[in-house]
Amino acid sequence: MENQIFVNEFTCNFNLREPKAKKPTNIYFIVCIEGKQMKFSTGVKIYPEQWNKKKQEAYISFRLSELDNQNNAIVNAKITSMRKDFMDYKTYLCENPKELIYRIPLLKRFIYKDSMKKKASISAIAMMRKIIESRQSKESTKSQYNNTIDKFERYLKENNIEDDFKNMNLKTINGYQQYLLDENTKPVTIGNIIRGTLFPILRKADKNIDMPFDWRTSNLDSFELVRDNSNKEMADNKKVTLSEEQVMQIHAFEITKESIKDIYKQEIQDVHLQRFQEIKDMFVFQCLVGQRISDLPKFFNGENNIDTEHNTISIIQKKTGTRAYIPIHPITQELLNKYNGHILEYYSDKNTTTNVYLRKLLKQIGFNEEITYEENGKLITEPLYELIHTHTARHTFVTIMCRKGVPKDMVILATGHEDTKMIDEVYSHLTHKDKSKKVAVAFEKAINPEKVEASTESINADKILELINKGIAEALAPLNKKLEDVKEVTNHIKANKATIKEENVNLITGMVISLLQDDIPLFAINNMLDTTGLLYSTSHVKTGVYYPIK
Repeated sequence: MENQIFVNEFTCNFNLREPKAKKPTNIYFIVCIEGKQMKFSTGVKIYPEQWNKKKQEAYISFRLSELDNQNNAIVNAKITSMRKDFMDYKTYLCENPKELIYRIPLLKRFIYKDSMKKKASISAIAMMRKIIESRQSKESTKSQYNNTIDKFERYLKENNIEDDFKNMNLKTINGYQQYLLDENTKPVTIGNIIRGTLFPILRKADKNIDMPFDWRTSNLDSFELVRDNSNKEMADNKKVTLSEEQVMQIHAFEITKESIKDIYKQEIQDVHLQRFQEIKDMFVFQCLVGQRISDLPKFFNGENNIDTEHNTISIIQKKTGTRAYIPIHPITQELLNKYNGHILEYYSDKNTTTNVYLRKLLKQIGFNEEITYEENGKLITEPLYELIHTHTARHTFVTIMCRKGVPKDMVILATGHEDTKMIDEVYSHLTHKDKSKKVAVAFEKAINPEKVEASTESINADKILELINKGIAEALAPLNKKLEDVKEVTNHIKANKATIKEENVNLITGMVISLLQDDIPLFAINNMLDTTGLLYSTSHVKTGVYYPIK
């Protein structure tokens, strides 16, 4: 049931800003609508002692000077005009009840109709920039908004559209959308530009009584964002993530003058080697910690907290202000030691060439697999390295953790997200092989459970545990140690024996032996085993090669 609205109960009166002042003070027009008060400037002043509060008008008297009477006559004329505008406003609402939903913005249009006409030539772009500047936002956010406004301004100039609020309407915005489409801008980006930036600014302008813009008459509520008719699965192909094997492949690539000679035509200098070494190491590091590139310096300048008991490192994220807790992978520790106190010069959000050189490096390593994706209805094929950027590392971390079976609510503790929405979006980009494998295993298990059991358990869990313990015991002998001395590790492996795959036996044994030889604490070895996912059957990713801490 709709609420009843009684327009005749809308009231107005005039108040002095400083009723006890000894000098002229401003007169305000106060409107009360359903208990809500709104204050409008009349643009005129009066001496408080010359104001008739009861009659709501200025005195005109032979006792006053001719100049005072002249000033007060101007006041009374303004008051009479504004009262008439208010009555016209109420009459309009009574005759057009469907407009009652716009009763607040309509009031501004009636009260300030004359001044709005005078301000019609004000630059809309200039006013929109003022709104951006007044926002309580970070400078980086304001810069992004201004860049969007700059591009919109170029569109207006190129199409001879007057920079005026009267042109901030449906026709202009529809034309701008087509302009962006002609530039091959993706629909999701167009949505961010128009609905995410331009519309919020224009709504602010609508609420600002000094800006002659009326959202209701602009017809922008009727704007329809173009739909991307691309096949979603094909479109998502562009959002690549790397496997753990690929991350290890990058880590294993040695940066030498010979290995990067095809990147540079001129003679390779030490600075070139330093650039690619830092980019390679930091991209791998980012894949293992899952943080934004803007937060990486915190790992090396002392703005972190290492929990040796649980083998984690935490930082407070720059963007969100939340603390992220990240497990320390052996390679993470290696790079933490290597770059401790180092200022990142080449792998930085402040360096505009970081992604350019990252792609050059990945091309040299061999990330040339062709990826076909769909964009705006067009099929596009590009090599894998062209689709990778620094933020790919963050998504790679999420994908690897999810593939290892780490619960999503644990993953967001590492990434610093408030909920699992982003995790769901990233991990939904499973490769066709991932999906095919999941479906095949599920159906095979349902149809032929005996066959699946036989194929996945070529040797039983006790045999697997026996092989691992035997390998560890043989490696401990030269160190004058026994299995009993590493009971904390062997018990941890024993507790998970039912989920260990046969093909991971040598990897687990080799990793434990290497860590013991490096005198890594036993609890840390358990944490590292958990991080790799080798102990869990949910993991379909092997670690490949273990790189000991140096």
